[in-house]
Amino acid sequence: MHYAIPLNLKPLAESTESGSAVLNVAEYLEGQLAVNVTAAGGTNPTLDLVVEVSLDRGVTWFTHTTFTQVTAAGKALKLLANLGERIRVSWTLGGVDPTFTFGLDFVGKGANRL
Repeated sequence: MHYAIPLNLKPLAESTESGSAVLNVAEYLEGQLAVNVTAAGGTNPTLDLVVEVSLDRGVTWFTHTTFTQVTAAGKALKLLANLGERIRVSWTLGGVDPTFTFGLDFVGKGANRL
């Protein structure tokens, strides 16, 4: 039996700086990562999102998945499999005085959770 577990990685809020969030995903077989961008501001704003995985408790990170560069409000969803022990989602803002209002949610699917 499989269970879907929703987790919020970044609450929907305005961001003016690059950042990252880490999640322990060892109990999940796969998952979906959703980004919801409700506003973009500044001159030529860009938002780059990269999913990395770690097999050694966050010491070493490997690129797993990248999202298409975001330049305006919108939504995107990525299916993630072969996750390893942890994932880190990093976001980088570019442009002149960029601001993005966005949130990140992960839904993990694990096996035989009680």
